[in-house]
Amino acid sequence: LCSNPILWRELEKMSLTRKKSVGKSPKLGTSKPMGRSPVSPGLLGQTQDDAVRKRVKEMLANALYKESEGHLESLEKAMEIAIKLELEMYTVFHRANQAYKDKFRTINFNLKDE
Repeated sequence: LCSNPILWRELEKMSLTRKKSVGKSPKLGTSKPMGRSPVSPGLLGQTQDDAVRKRVKEMLANALYKESEGHLESLEKAMEIAIKLELEMYTVFHRANQAYKDKFRTINFNLKDE
């Protein structure tokens, strides 16, 4: 799919993090507050997370397509990969919080890095 070894390392890290957390259930009363509560749905029922996630998918697709150097036949194929990548990120972080955004910036930067 992509020949960028840095991107693959990031994907592997996220996959390993997710595998470690599977099967561990949090104990009642021990969880930390998640910061501010999710924003109530705005126009068209979208939350702030939805808007961030949509923008992340678009930016990843553009970066993947631009940096693929002809390996991806269309922007639609790049979007399919971006959707899978973003879903994996969201599964790991559970919200579009600062850690999620930091991971996106790292992946996006590494895609554009030559």
